[in-house]
Amino acid sequence: MESPEAASFHDLWVAHARDVYQFALWLSGNTATAEDLTSEAFLRVWGAWDRVAWPTVKSYLLATTRNLYLHQLRRLQREGPLEDTIAEKGSLAEQVEQKHQLERTMAAMQQLAEVDRAALLLRAEQGLSYEDIAATLQLPMATAKVKVHRARLRLAQICQRSPVS
Repeated sequence: MESPEAASFHDLWVAHARDVYQFALWLSGNTATAEDLTSEAFLRVWGAWDRVAWPTVKSYLLATTRNLYLHQLRRLQREGPLEDTIAEKGSLAEQVEQKHQLERTMAAMQQLAEVDRAALLLRAEQGLSYEDIAATLQLPMATAKVKVHRARLRLAQICQRSPVS
């Protein structure tokens, strides 16, 4: 995305919707919530179309998604937990194994501090540079690097302790 004149909303959606959705899914662990967060993030860009810094629009979308998630999380903590849902694909045996693996990974991810989980997801799932992670999470770059490194170590420790089904 170079400029609002050169880009359409459709182009923006095609370029970034999948990444935003995957990030939202990893944050929330719920497909319906991820869809809502993705839609809301793009609505926010639509509303700020003239003010968006186009070279960093992906970081803007991911930061917006995270902020929306945190806002929703605070609200939901007062109301109760969301039901977990998983998208189904493949044979029944593959579906069961994928579901168990995803449940173990999601449970392990939820044990990480939110900012550590977000930093790790931005790096591993979204492939963002440390500079972009720092900008998205509003942290110094050195802190972003440390957060990703420590989150990886912590996740590996958690997964080693988790029982295998």
